[in-house]
Amino acid sequence: MLSALVLLPRAAISAGSVMSKGSAIDEDTVHYGLEVGEFVLNRSTGEHKFVPKERIEMVPGKAFGWRMALRSSKRTVTWSEAMSLPYAPTQWGVAPNVTVSQDRTRSVTTETQRTERGYIEHTWIFVEGDPTGKYHLSISVDGVEADDAYLHVY
Repeated sequence: MLSALVLLPRAAISAGSVMSKGSAIDEDTVHYGLEVGEFVLNRSTGEHKFVPKERIEMVPGKAFGWRMALRSSKRTVTWSEAMSLPYAPTQWGVAPNVTVSQDRTRSVTTETQRTERGYIEHTWIFVEGDPTGKYHLSISVDGVEADDAYLHVY
């Protein structure tokens, strides 16, 4: 998972239904819940589909991550993802917007994404040597802690 960071095409926003109860991030943005799961890529179209799951098998090449439904009058928001792993992966595939803790069990990713389609999301790809166990994801939007979730990797 942490071994190779890959942002799939359209990593910013996906269309879909919006959950009913929202929590205010600020006066312009409301989020409707954080979901973790698998991203299934259609190789012929390049599109990906998010499938909510709390348990995911660690298979190298499988995409996983989170999405958050939100409504905002802003064109973009900046989110931050703090992800904690049960133990350090064999390797981290990092990008300029990712920092990794000294013990290599926690990463922080920051990205600015467009909001017009109603979701922000982030995707990771499992690689050989990624840990199994409980992953904790904590998401902040525009500097405000928005939500957190656990993903069980087996």
